Amino acid sequence: MSRFKKLLVGCLVSSIILGGMNGSAVYAASNPQVTVEWNNVRQQIDGFGITQEEECTYVMNEPYRSEVMDLLFSQEKGIGLSLLRTEIGCGESKPTIEPENNVWYTDGDPRELWYFNEALQRGVKKIYGTVWSPPKWMKTNNSWYYGGFLKKECYQEYADYLAAYVKIYKQYHNIDIYGVSIANEPEYPASWKSCLWTPNSFYDFIVNYLKPTFERENLDTKIIAGESGFWNEHFVEKLLTTPEGREALDIVTSHQYQGFIQDFPLSDQAQKKIWLTELCDTSNGLKTDINDGVDWAMKVHKFMTIPEVSAFFYWRGAHTTSTNQALIQINNNTDYTTTKRLYAIGQYSKFIRPGYQRIVATENPASDVYATAYKNPITGEFCIVLVNNNKNNNYVLDVNLQGVSSGYLTPYVTDLNYNIEPLEDIPVTNGIATVSIGSKSIITLVGTQNSTPLTTKSYDTVDTLDHMGNLYDSSPKWTIEKGNDYGRYDNDSSCLRRIELSKQHAIYKYPGINDFLATLYYCDNLNNIQFSISRDGIDYTPLQVEHTKPIHTTKDWNRVKYFPSYDIPQGTNYLKIEFDGGTNEWNKHLAEIAFSYDSSAIALMDDLSDLFQVTTSSNLVIGGQDGNQKEKFDNDTTRALRTTTDAGELIYTLGDRQINDFDVYLYFYDNTDDPFQDISFSTSNDGINWYPLETKSSGTFYTKDHWYRKTYSPLNNTKVGNYLKITLSGGKYEWNKQISKVILY
Repeated sequence: MSRFKKLLVGCLVSSIILGGMNGSAVYAASNPQVTVEWNNVRQQIDGFGITQEEECTYVMNEPYRSEVMDLLFSQEKGIGLSLLRTEIGCGESKPTIEPENNVWYTDGDPRELWYFNEALQRGVKKIYGTVWSPPKWMKTNNSWYYGGFLKKECYQEYADYLAAYVKIYKQYHNIDIYGVSIANEPEYPASWKSCLWTPNSFYDFIVNYLKPTFERENLDTKIIAGESGFWNEHFVEKLLTTPEGREALDIVTSHQYQGFIQDFPLSDQAQKKIWLTELCDTSNGLKTDINDGVDWAMKVHKFMTIPEVSAFFYWRGAHTTSTNQALIQINNNTDYTTTKRLYAIGQYSKFIRPGYQRIVATENPASDVYATAYKNPITGEFCIVLVNNNKNNNYVLDVNLQGVSSGYLTPYVTDLNYNIEPLEDIPVTNGIATVSIGSKSIITLVGTQNSTPLTTKSYDTVDTLDHMGNLYDSSPKWTIEKGNDYGRYDNDSSCLRRIELSKQHAIYKYPGINDFLATLYYCDNLNNIQFSISRDGIDYTPLQVEHTKPIHTTKDWNRVKYFPSYDIPQGTNYLKIEFDGGTNEWNKHLAEIAFSYDSSAIALMDDLSDLFQVTTSSNLVIGGQDGNQKEKFDNDTTRALRTTTDAGELIYTLGDRQINDFDVYLYFYDNTDDPFQDISFSTSNDGINWYPLETKSSGTFYTKDHWYRKTYSPLNNTKVGNYLKITLSGGKYEWNKQISKVILY
């Protein structure tokens, strides 16, 4: 396990949350809210499933057919489908249990039985059968095809046939059939197996024949009906509007190859569960892209929230086909291709288990972002599914848990790069978890009621890179990029990036650096990023680092966090970050960096908002308080500057404690004759006798409008006494040199 997983889940600097999903943006009042209402319960979930197509998988070689079954039905290795819809064989492609009147066949189809048992072993909870066509001897056209009706005189035989189907599979094969559906798409006289029905014949057969037969045979098998190719409840209207019909019908079903996704008011009034039992895309050519995946996630979301279905069945799980109808395309007996829609549906099916309840959540918290939430009322497990259907924009959301306490959420993501990939846990603080969701992606947040809060890593300081004032040194070709088009940097509106396609470095100095966490955004690759450390700021050693999993934000942009692979050696005072290479100078951005260091080594930090920490001063005042020039000084609004062109002095002391090191941050105007000869440093042990002090300085960094910045420190191995004097002199203007910060160690 990496240091990051052990030590860091959310990152705290005082009480400021740097964490969120993999350290996304801080909590912000402007973040869209997803409010999850634990006690506001909607429908119970029976599960997610497919219609079985056993012959294509059955003939595959091992281990490939097991891999396909795992992908479909294993909760651990795949998407964990829990429901299976099967065709009740009529004698065409699958044997029928009654090929002739009162002639019974009980051997079963070995392909089907293999499929059933493999699915059940992997976690399928319910199998239900649908009739495409009754045995042809029961039909008016004596054919499996082109519709035809069930003969009126065969109604009882057909009821007995369905009861026998349930009993045979239990008695001979130990398979429990959860329910039977009397017809598939009863309005359509298809050229394949089919049978026509009307709402009245549905009512007559179910109320007067099927229900009494099941009762006589002591079967608790569910009676399922509807299954129109149009999304409607037309075929079960009479069943739903009469007492005897409501008593006989258990589950209302439909497909949605035509018609809008809408609610089923009669089913709701009758308090019947609604199942979507078939849907796919039959267009030519296999789609494996994330756009198709998100489209299917949106379909699941709509079915869960508009008609509030209790079950969602895709059409084919795995199939040999030239169309787009399967979740997995079987290419041959040793090869198959998965699709993004497999994993998009899996963002629901893997986590929303049978018996879960949907609970109310803000359904559309941001433009093209959608949310649903579900809970296990017994165990307290829950999950929240977020779908970002926006092709450009990344969003940072606050998930607000109401009525339930949880310490953290575990995110799983399907996007351009990942398939149900687990990411670092997200802390829940005061009932809120902050989550970043990239464009065209699906995230499922998994939690448990009353889970223990995460142990979080604390840092001593954080640079959000709103400016460059916290850098000790840097090469010249950097800029602070402002703005956040499409939310590509989460909530971060400022980042450090190069302005030239060449190697550039940035250096931080803190005493005794022992850890850091650097947030970067990149758009092509992570090559040519180097971290180095130094004791003296001269000799640098490369540092081995790791990073979190890249997280897609929007378009070609991703976010990572870098951290040391091992403990940083004691005595490290400098960290250098280098960017090089890439196709563009802007391909990598440093957005934020947090440090842990020996804060006790800092004896005094004077930001010169006043002169109270200065022991003695002359010809110097504090200026810049109006803030109207702060862009020239890295957003610093107070600095020490001279009142005349005469020399000005600042004197510091730590009392009896010796000054071991210092940093002085100086801004200067380029019209000065020679600014670096006009600043000098002296040291003294008694404050009376002064001696010149040799110093080193950082590179010269341009800020804005002819202003530059430098940082001064004592030359290596130069001893500093008990007093430090800083002298500004020379130049054409009294304001040409300004001190912004003094740090004594």
